[in-house]
Amino acid sequence: MDAFISTVVFIVSGFLAYFWLQSLGVNPVVKHTVPEFTAISALL
Repeated sequence: MDAFISTVVFIVSGFLAYFWLQSLGVNPVVKHTVPEFTAISALL
């Protein structure tokens, strides 16, 4: 259960970082597929 919670927190912080970077104009606004979006969030 702890691993699941830490994974969710890790991915949510990646989503937030992705949206912040996109809103600041660092990332160009393009449509990503679900796997691409998940991979980008995991990397961030």
